[in-house]
Amino acid sequence: MEPDQDTHREHAAQRQAIIAEVVRTHAGEPIPQLMDLLQERMADRGLQPPPGKWLEAVARDASAGRTYVESNEAMADSGTDIPSLRPGNEPQERGNSGGGPKPSRVAPTAEGGQVRDHED
Repeated sequence: MEPDQDTHREHAAQRQAIIAEVVRTHAGEPIPQLMDLLQERMADRGLQPPPGKWLEAVARDASAGRTYVESNEAMADSGTDIPSLRPGNEPQERGNSGGGPKPSRVAPTAEGGQVRDHED
């Protein structure tokens, strides 16, 4: 891979990790607060601020407890699991096939990403 592609892929993975963490720790909070939190966490990692509409879409999903997936590649590279918001369903470590949350449903977004919803 070329250096620019490597950098883009690394930044996408960092954004994905931030998104997953925000959903895990702040789901249900107001969208404006989540937008500020996402911007702050991205700035802390030296990432360029994302476009406002993208940030709003990600925050809206996070507020509803859904994890916006930038790409399947970013999801895999970030090393994060999408947590279930149901009590008692802790995400399991990768490679452990017993129990744990059920696979999530994937739906496209208007911005070109994907949203994984945690439904039975």
